[in-house]
Formats: sequence, structure tokens, C-alpha cells
Amino acid sequence: SIFQKFAKEILGIADFAPRFELIRESNNNIDLWVEDDKYVLVIENKIKSGLNGLKDNNYSQLNKYQEYTEELISNSESESYGKEGHYFIFTPNYNQIDTSKYNLKKPYKTISYSMIYKFFCDNATSFIDEKFFSDFLRGLKNHTMSISELNFSIMRSRLLEKINRT
Repeated sequence: SIFQKFAKEILGIADFAPRFELIRESNNNIDLWVEDDKYVLVIENKIKSGLNGLKDNNYSQLNKYQEYTEELISNSESESYGKEGHYFIFTPNYNQIDTSKYNLKKPYKTISYSMIYKFFCDNATSFIDEKFFSDFLRGLKNHTMSISELNFSIMRSRLLEKINRT
């Protein structure tokens, strides 16, 4: 599947199963929870925002998500028992997040939107029949730019739109 290829090339997990469960913003407010027979992937999406829930001891939402996941995969009564947890932050190129200051048991791997955008461009033929794929790509591309590039792009498109109306 295309997600297996994404998991291998972008996330670095070579043997992700073709059948998996994906939960959005449900498991303890985690943005994306992806689980197959061997792995639990925790993906935090950070567009135009930083980390929330910061406390004096550098405890953040990343710690909260990781503790929740590690507890589930350690609990013999959980459906996620025995699986391996992997942690990711998807972030636009303009939103640099440094996780080194947080007391995390396992690191979060930062994946830039430029990497995600390149993956989907390289694999666009897999989505040839998807009606909104070009809109999806355009949205991803916006997050590969710096803030000033993005603002310029928006300004340019609005100007062109006004010119075309006259």
C-alpha cells in the first residue's frame, strides 16, 4: 500500500503492515494514532503552533502522549500490548520545533512538510483517480514555504484574482 511506502521512506519503518487502524484526534487527543500488528505510530501535527501544556519541568503534550502510549503497549490487558511505539512530529518548514529540551523517554522524529510534499509528488500517479489530490498537494506545498514566501504567494494569488475580475 502507499502508506507502507510512506512508512518506509518517510517514517523509517520498513515492515509496516498493509492493514492498519488510523484514529484522528481521539486517543488522548493525539492528532494521528496509526496502529498495525507490530507498531503504534503517534503523529503530532504542528502547523502554525508550538507545543502545548508546557510546565516548569519541561513536561509537554509530547510527554503526555508518549506516557499514554507506553502505558498501553506495556499493559498486558491492552489491545496494543507488546507493540513498538514510534513518535513523530509533522511540521512545516517555517515551524522549527526543538524537542531536545523535553524529558522524553523516546525521541520524536521531526518530519518536515517538504519531505511529505516530495513523497506525494514522487508518488502522484498512485492518486491519479483521487478528485481532490491536486488541492491536497497545493495545501502541502504551502507548508513547505517560509512565512514570507507563503504571504507573498497569497498576496500574488489575490492580486491575480482581482486583475482577472476586471
